[in-house]
Amino acid sequence: MFSEIALPSIGRWAQEHLTSVLLAMGAVAFNAAFDRLVAPAANITLNGEALSRDAYKDWLLAGNVPCASRDLTFLEVVEVPTYDIKAILQAGVVSLVYNATCGSTGVVSSLHLSINRVDDLCPTPVGHIHGDCDSRRVVDVNHISSNVTRTVKRFSGRLS
Repeated sequence: MFSEIALPSIGRWAQEHLTSVLLAMGAVAFNAAFDRLVAPAANITLNGEALSRDAYKDWLLAGNVPCASRDLTFLEVVEVPTYDIKAILQAGVVSLVYNATCGSTGVVSSLHLSINRVDDLCPTPVGHIHGDCDSRRVVDVNHISSNVTRTVKRFSGRLS
């Protein structure tokens, strides 16, 4: 008897992997999380500009400075799986809108991802043994991001 791993939906998968990237502590953890999210030959656009995978990785890492009170909030998640019923958990398009804050500064981002299986990432199954390899990766990224600074204003109890 054999069983395959239970895969989360592409929306849940994208949230979990992006959270791992954005909340990673240190370069080693960040690089491992990034490699589990983004395919080696991914097409990447950041704020309207095409970037190489390495340039995008550097941009994300630059914003991933150590922070005692990092917070990540997903405001919206939309997932559109492929029409192939067998591929419904494996491929599709996901849109994420999120806030990432560190102290009084933060980023508001809209991230549109095309997710597909990258078959050469997992070993070929032997017989009925499929292992626990999830070969899904982001193959296209369209990331729109804006830095924000939060200011705390005291509310006096009166509206003017």
